[in-house]
Amino acid sequence: MAPRLTSEKKDQIRTMLFKGRSISEIAKAVPCSERAVYRTQATIRRFGTATAPTNRAGPDPKITPLMRDTLCRELVKKPEMLRLDP
Repeated sequence: MAPRLTSEKKDQIRTMLFKGRSISEIAKAVPCSERAVYRTQATIRRFGTATAPTNRAGPDPKITPLMRDTLCRELVKKPEMLRLDP
């Protein structure tokens, strides 16, 4: 199995793709396989960057960041909403 592309090589591929270079030119210049260039191109199209976001492990949080921010704003407006049960 071939080694993974470094982030520097992925950035180089991204730059060359935006300049309009062909896949074979990029593969020779980086150096890597044409398939690696195609995969990086697909990742850029899908996620907007040359590297995909990491997969988060575990269940989804019960309170999303949007819910938390909204709750904090409401508590600032109405502090009596805060209940501290012993």
